[in-house]
Amino acid sequence: LLASKSSSSSGGAQKGNRSVSDTKDSKVYYVGQSNGWKLVKDSLDRRGWQQLPFEYQFSTRFGLKWVERRSQIDYRSHIPGQLVCHIPNNDCICTKVGLLATLREFFCKRSVPGAAENRHIPWMPETFDLEDPADCVALIDIQTAATAAKDAAEQLIWIYKPASNNRGRGIRVVSGLEALREICYGKQTDDPETTVAPSKGIVQRYLRDPLLVEPNGMRLKFDIRCYLLIARNFPFTAAFYHPGYCRLALKAYDTSLSALSDICVHLTNASIQKKDPLYKSDDNKELQIQSVSAIADSMERNGLTESADYIRNKLDHDIQRCMVDILKASSGKLLRKHGYFDLLGCDFMLTASNELNLLEVNTNPALSRDNSTLEVLLPAVVDGCIELVLRCQGPDRSSIAAIAKNSGENASSGNGGIRKSSERIGLGSGAVRRDSMYSECKEQIKLEDEALLKELPGQYQLIYNEAMGFEFGHS
Repeated sequence: LLASKSSSSSGGAQKGNRSVSDTKDSKVYYVGQSNGWKLVKDSLDRRGWQQLPFEYQFSTRFGLKWVERRSQIDYRSHIPGQLVCHIPNNDCICTKVGLLATLREFFCKRSVPGAAENRHIPWMPETFDLEDPADCVALIDIQTAATAAKDAAEQLIWIYKPASNNRGRGIRVVSGLEALREICYGKQTDDPETTVAPSKGIVQRYLRDPLLVEPNGMRLKFDIRCYLLIARNFPFTAAFYHPGYCRLALKAYDTSLSALSDICVHLTNASIQKKDPLYKSDDNKELQIQSVSAIADSMERNGLTESADYIRNKLDHDIQRCMVDILKASSGKLLRKHGYFDLLGCDFMLTASNELNLLEVNTNPALSRDNSTLEVLLPAVVDGCIELVLRCQGPDRSSIAAIAKNSGENASSGNGGIRKSSERIGLGSGAVRRDSMYSECKEQIKLEDEALLKELPGQYQLIYNEAMGFEFGHS
């Protein structure tokens, strides 16, 4: 292990254009002792990196830091080139409300609070922001109309998701006008103990016709957990897709009113399914997490050949297009700096007519090897992530460090990256020089990326590269 406590103690970064490549810490790492840390350790140890002791969590003497939460990273002391595993404001896509607002702004140009038009956005089920009065009114109006129609009232089911919880915590499946009004506006009573405050978060229209899988004779819900890796977002973003795996509910699908409160019927999160006694069975542990190909095979065995064909031949394409839209929608929001990267877990669900629905984007996706599928898959996910981050902006990419040091654009918000001088300092001879630098930098990174990313680790696929001008689905 590296050095002594005196040389590894925490402290602010020196002022100026200092880069981690200027220090001896470029191949030293810190990993928090949580969520898949052994996978990170194994990957970096194999590459000859040195590990800091766990008690050095406040040290700024590292080349890479992998921790669960953004709060465990001192962004104020961050030196350009230090690799840190969370973009500091990733909540613009990694919270339910943030993702909804970001995609709405991108697709609907909805910048005026309270505007009621153009609510629908591609990829997501119909979704309402509980802190937007116009959304609450629209939601209640839809349910009121359905209740008046009576025959349609039973068909409307909603799912409430708290603003920032993860792993299924606080999610409820509800039906009826009274339940929605309580969620939107709370419930006032004479007794403070029974008064209910308005809820924060989102309400989504529940997918009543999900594609179901029948591995054991029961019809079960499932979703797809795949990965979006933002391996670099300065000076030019590079992002990758990994197909991940499928998560199954262990109880038969049931939308009767009596089953709405059984969250294990409706949510596939492993953290939820683990709470059910059914999960204690080794067979059910194997059943709960399966590969995407195993789900396609099950569809085919049960006569759902169109769904099997979609999963095998079209699912990846649609997910990658959705991920590109997420990247483009958030490009003007995410903070950019040399060293930032993020491995995000993206959750999708299919309808019976093979339509893809984005459920959410998660920071710090679970890396527990709970069954044989994950035992094989997750080491490749983590090792491939680290490999691609190092290729895209690791200490051996001296050109990236030099560009970051000379650009003066680190830690920028908005478009970030190296912006042309005409966007930043106006016209004149200085602008010409900066425009020339921009073009030269982009061309250099493009050539290096084309060579380094020609072959990718495991199942990772390139979906977006600003320097190369590459965007999945576009020539």
